Amino acid sequence: MIVECAGCGKEFKAERRSRKYHSDACRKAASRKKADAHEASTSAELPGPTITQATYDSLVECKRETTPLGRVALSLALRLDKGVDSGSAMAALAKELRAALQAATVNAAKKSDPIDELEKQRQKRRSRGA
Repeated sequence: MIVECAGCGKEFKAERRSRKYHSDACRKAASRKKADAHEASTSAELPGPTITQATYDSLVECKRETTPLGRVALSLALRLDKGVDSGSAMAALAKELRAALQAATVNAAKKSDPIDELEKQRQKRRSRGA
């Protein structure tokens, strides 16, 4: 049976109906193209900061970006941003990042949110009036 190669378009004689490529080289090249296209579609920019930037901002807010645990958190965030690991590895990295970030920022004084400050003031006024 004469079929057209799915990779390069050449016609070839296929011994089986399921054969799509005329050679191993063509099959591998098509596979690489497909993987590159998948990587390009999955690495599309997400809105907002990268994981690394968000982690760095959190650490700077607590003044912990240069501590060993802060550096570990940044390294994990950078690896997550690269996106070269498998799904299960990404999940494990995310879990480790959460733990490292929590450990790095424990007992750190964070900037207070203006809305939280207003809520505290409201609570004080209510407690005085009651």
